[in-house]
Amino acid sequence: SNVMNTTVSTDQPLYRQVENYLREQIASGNLRSGDMLPSVKELCEQFGGINHLTVRQGIKNLAEANLVRSVQGRGGFVTANYQRVGLVLPHVDDALFIRSAKGAQEVLEEGGVHAIILDSRGSESVEADHIENLKNLPLTGALIFPIANSNIGEQIFRLKMAKFCFVLVDRYFEDFAAPCVVVDNYQGGYAAAQHLANQGRRCVGWIGELGSSTAHLRLEGFRAALNDVGIACPRSQVQNLKLNPDAPASGGNGAAQAGT
Repeated sequence: SNVMNTTVSTDQPLYRQVENYLREQIASGNLRSGDMLPSVKELCEQFGGINHLTVRQGIKNLAEANLVRSVQGRGGFVTANYQRVGLVLPHVDDALFIRSAKGAQEVLEEGGVHAIILDSRGSESVEADHIENLKNLPLTGALIFPIANSNIGEQIFRLKMAKFCFVLVDRYFEDFAAPCVVVDNYQGGYAAAQHLANQGRRCVGWIGELGSSTAHLRLEGFRAALNDVGIACPRSQVQNLKLNPDAPASGGNGAAQAGT
């Protein structure tokens, strides 16, 4: 087979460079569960003719980490339990999603799971393609952070029917059950209105988008808190904002504003 040369660094021991190279090949999916590793001879040549004992030390370290297993007379193979989880993000330029992704990565890495980030770049069509393609990637599951108001119900339903393991973040569907982690939007709206009422505000309005189920729940909680203290929030005091779904957005979609 054709052997591709790898640049040898002087910053790390050679066996560590072999180990890290194979780790990267496994993490990227170039080497999948059950795949055979390049032979010791091929790796020796790839790293400029290094000693076979050096290569074997790198592979031994991977075996001790349970990433590969050696089969007598056949070679090394990627173990079946190496796990990768996809993180589908709305936009990697958004500070909120970067923080969320870092938190998820830390927890995954503590469990020996590698995170693969899929950036939707604020585009609903890119997001739909990412979700549609998850089951074709070398992944054991995914965390999906949807773009605000994006219409991904069909893709999520197909993912569920394919029995792919996933969790939605801050999104749920009323038509079918799907694993999700959501903010208590109703209580958030309730607390916002309660604060305004406690400040003595009596003419209160709502400004925010109303295209999503999360925003409707916030408005419902907002009105409930006002109603509990005898304050009305009629339709004329609710301003529906039309948001650009392709624009990255930090934080919530609804906003409360007090009058006089």
